[in-house]
Amino acid sequence: MFWQTVAFSAYFLGDASATPQAGGGNSGSADFLRFGCSQLVVERTDPLVNPGLLPSPHMHQVVGGNSFNVTMDPDSIDPPETSTCTSCIYTEDTSNYWTASIYFKSPENGTYKRVPQMANGRLNNTLLEQDGGLTIYYMRPFSGDKCPSTHPVRIPQVMYEIMYDTRGAMSDPKYFKDGKQPLVYSFGDTTGYGAHGDYLFGWKGDALQRAMDNLGKGCASEDCTKILKIQAGKDAIACRKEQQAHEDVGNSNWLTEIPGNVQAQ
Repeated sequence: MFWQTVAFSAYFLGDASATPQAGGGNSGSADFLRFGCSQLVVERTDPLVNPGLLPSPHMHQVVGGNSFNVTMDPDSIDPPETSTCTSCIYTEDTSNYWTASIYFKSPENGTYKRVPQMANGRLNNTLLEQDGGLTIYYMRPFSGDKCPSTHPVRIPQVMYEIMYDTRGAMSDPKYFKDGKQPLVYSFGDTTGYGAHGDYLFGWKGDALQRAMDNLGKGCASEDCTKILKIQAGKDAIACRKEQQAHEDVGNSNWLTEIPGNVQAQ
């Protein structure tokens, strides 16, 4: 999973203007919705696995609505109502999506630096206008066997795609000899098999239903602006949230340990 630029895709349930594929002539696939979400915050919180625990055991990179909180109690926080902005390009999506960060462990002195994320690409060979973050996919429900009577409604599959920028010193071939490599997840995994992500639904009203219903009919992977409201990339990038667990995450400085004193295994 580790190359000069690393792309991570896993199933978990425009150009520089506001339009994803403006003037490109190719609206993309009619089988899924695809859009970028910039970085909201990088911190050790996890309201699903460790609600109320501050900080949580390992570092996450979070995108979406700025109502993200250490405890996402549905009785007190409704993301579409409490979020004042979203780092996702479609403004009706105030959901939160988060994954574990990746760190580069210096083979020279054992210190760590967080591997930055980078913008993803489009079919027109331009980059999504985003600052780090994730690319989100909502894919048509599988249309195979009939649903059981106890669960009669099919729901979309959600996929995350993450581009990690490992150019420069991180890609030096000498670090990848004899089956070794210098990258480690924030929870200590050096194999990549523990890759995971979390998702908290926060679409406004029937926006997601409208988008899925109109795939191939005014909505497609590269452009769903006839159905969904969109914001300029700079406005999505500007949506940020201050860390709830204040600490150096290793973006610029070299750290003597993975945050939380997590041990690489």
